[in-house]
Amino acid sequence: MKTRKILTVLIIVITMTAVAFTFAACSDKDEDKTFAVTVSSGDIEGISTINYSYMGSVVSEGKSYKVDDGSTFYFVVSIDIGFEIGSLKIEANGTEITPSAVSHEKGSLTYVDYSVIVKSDVSITFSGALSRAKLAVTSEYKTVSELADGKELVSATYSAEFVGSAADKLENATSIESLADFVGTKTVDYGDKLIIKTVVTGDVIIFPTPIQNNYAMKYTHKATISGKTYTAVDEITFNDDANLIFSEDTRISDGMPAQIDGELDPVGGFLPFYNEDFERIYYLNDIYSATQIYTVFDATDLFGDKIIENQVFVAAVRNDVITDMTINGKSVPIEKEMHNNRVYIKISSPNAYKSDNADKYYVEFPNIKNDLSSSELFTKDTVEFKSEIMQWREDMKDMAMTTSKEDLEGYRYTQGLVTFGLCLSETTDEITVIINGTKTLTFSGIQSGDVLAEETAMLYRYSEDSEYFMANGRGGMGDTFETHALVISAYAFGDTVYSVEVK
Repeated sequence: MKTRKILTVLIIVITMTAVAFTFAACSDKDEDKTFAVTVSSGDIEGISTINYSYMGSVVSEGKSYKVDDGSTFYFVVSIDIGFEIGSLKIEANGTEITPSAVSHEKGSLTYVDYSVIVKSDVSITFSGALSRAKLAVTSEYKTVSELADGKELVSATYSAEFVGSAADKLENATSIESLADFVGTKTVDYGDKLIIKTVVTGDVIIFPTPIQNNYAMKYTHKATISGKTYTAVDEITFNDDANLIFSEDTRISDGMPAQIDGELDPVGGFLPFYNEDFERIYYLNDIYSATQIYTVFDATDLFGDKIIENQVFVAAVRNDVITDMTINGKSVPIEKEMHNNRVYIKISSPNAYKSDNADKYYVEFPNIKNDLSSSELFTKDTVEFKSEIMQWREDMKDMAMTTSKEDLEGYRYTQGLVTFGLCLSETTDEITVIINGTKTLTFSGIQSGDVLAEETAMLYRYSEDSEYFMANGRGGMGDTFETHALVISAYAFGDTVYSVEVK
């Protein structure tokens, strides 16, 4: 009997021990258990990104994320500017989850925080749609001001149309005031557009754009011309509340000149236009009445005002290294004509170059790199520079380099100007410059003004009223700036500048 009791007790102890180990094992297993979380955004317009904040990474469609049992899966939905939550619905395994926080500042993304406690595999799905932000558009009509008083106004016909939620249309209006009345006060959605078409006929055609665009609005302008009839299409995209100002001043016949634009790529600069008598063209219709149109491909215009500062480009055109260009997408040969020692290029009216813009010339040089590299007149070789009196710190010893204004993609005109930024002590009033190891120039009195040396080099001293530095800027780093600029004319030596030493 006693033996039986002892056996029974042993069985109970063994059983309890096994159960204890089982619970311990189960407990360890639960702590290591993970579940898969997947997110399907549904490609909803206006959602910029979804960030899994626990991992700090952008959520990818169809990718599963392992999350510990009982942990919280946090994610942030970034909503594009101009969109709001609207009817967006987010569910976890069919149960809707609501935002825990919404962060938004005017003109920035909206960030919406969500979270879900994970106790099993979770499928997070998006449905519904974001709504576009509502914007207030008002209009204002200004009568003739002192600027326009007593002056002839351009006669125009206007049509206008709101495209988007505030669909509305105006046809054949004959006054700017009627445009203002048409716009009135409206509520539009973010991204809606207002398209205004202006048709003008006259001997002197300018741009009577009937609206001063709000700085926050996206604004585009297209123009065509036929004979003496000019048609402009102004398209305004709303991305903020706007007050549109309509004014008679915008259609004065002898007001601002037409905006005839010439853009150079990759050279930079602007293009002024001239007729067959080399008279400056200001008004749009003068482009079409001229028997010949010229533009200047040179450093300055007739009045000495800067146009193209890139010496490499100007030299390449002058020396027939660049022989063709693309205008408004059409490839044409460069036809040069010299006038007053400046390079003029013959061009045609804008519509001759496959353009629907009457007022634009987009000039490109797609072969410029090949043209430069194949010519002996241009090199990428760096000019060796030495100096023991420079005040640059050791980590800034390479600051004295040829300036980018003379370079194009690293190329240098071998007979052009070579420019160095110098940093000299205030006690240094004289320097010696050795060029190519053979030519020695001495600059004295360098702290009192600009110094010319034998018409082959100029040393410009930095000062608040220095025209050179106002035009070209001042180089430096931290609290260390250049004090002088050394400009050497390689052409004066009849050779390439390949080394310069300042002592």
